[in-house]
Amino acid sequence: FFSSRRRHTRCSRDWSSDVCSSDLQAHHRTQAFYIRDDWKISSHDRVTLGYRSQSYSESNAGTSNWVSSGTATAHEFQYTRTINQNLTGYVKSSQNFRLPNVDDNNSVNYDANGSPIQLIPQVSHDLDMGLVYRGSRWRSEVRIFTSNIRHEIAFDPGVNWGYGGNINYDPTRRVGFNLSQYYQIDKDWDVRLNLHHVKAAFTEGTYVNNLVPNVARNNGNIQLGYQFAEAHKMTLSTRFASDKFAAGDFLNNQSRVPGYVVEDLGYMYKKIGRAHV
Repeated sequence: FFSSRRRHTRCSRDWSSDVCSSDLQAHHRTQAFYIRDDWKISSHDRVTLGYRSQSYSESNAGTSNWVSSGTATAHEFQYTRTINQNLTGYVKSSQNFRLPNVDDNNSVNYDANGSPIQLIPQVSHDLDMGLVYRGSRWRSEVRIFTSNIRHEIAFDPGVNWGYGGNINYDPTRRVGFNLSQYYQIDKDWDVRLNLHHVKAAFTEGTYVNNLVPNVARNNGNIQLGYQFAEAHKMTLSTRFASDKFAAGDFLNNQSRVPGYVVEDLGYMYKKIGRAHV
């Protein structure tokens, strides 16, 4: 015996812009179909399947005339296992995409004849495995992942005679892990930790085995929260990222962009109900 929950959506969207500029009079139209089904095949096991298809067309009638259109599809398969009342494991295989938007296509590379090289939708094949622990005071999730990306959309400052433009990369791969932790110290204090580690490298093309520019190997944040009244909370957080190769440094032979640490002090007011600041 199994139970099933199904959700499907069909939608379309039009967007246009006539900015006070002779170079941007853009139109965007997209149509999509989405279905996702969730089967609980036992008290401990659940399977999720999903599929999405989206078509798009974009054009700019300004001085920089171009037309771009296409279709992209995404799908997912996930198996989830409830190990005990606190611990859950999952494995997920999926294909995902990112469509180039009007802004992406309005700043692209040009060929030798002066014609714009339109962007191709970015497509990734992803594999994720993780464990999630939920206790009365402690929540934890660790996830390892690999992502093979084709036609990754990114900015290259070296094209267009040094003016830069958006291009599709040769195939790349990202491999890494995410760690998320939350601990309720007592009724007033809590602490959160998020850590992301990734190695992003080219797998084909001119720069095979080189690292992808503008991707930090490590980044994350740590936050300490203090609930000093029912609707009032103060937070002290630290965001950080390691150094990385600058955009356009495909040879990985230039000085790295330094890492950074940012400290934030925040205040949040949350009213009983939906209103919050």
